[in-house]
Amino acid sequence: MIRRKTKSNPKTAQRSLLKLRACAEQAKHILSTTATTQCSIDALFDGIDLDCNVSRYEQQSMTKDRLFRMNYVLDYVSKAQQVI
Repeated sequence: MIRRKTKSNPKTAQRSLLKLRACAEQAKHILSTTATTQCSIDALFDGIDLDCNVSRYEQQSMTKDRLFRMNYVLDYVSKAQQVI
């Protein structure tokens, strides 16, 4: 989202990544009890502020692939333990 609007990549700065992770953790915690939340980060990257709304559905769709891969690994490990 930020890359499309500003043509700059916040992933190149460690501080930006830390801010994004902290905001994501806070949003995840809030979304466990409510349907939507507001994410705001002042001076995320090159003086650019981030302000967006995230719904529980959007968060689940963004993490669906990672959950699928994690379940695949867990199934593989459980099958490997049954063989031993």
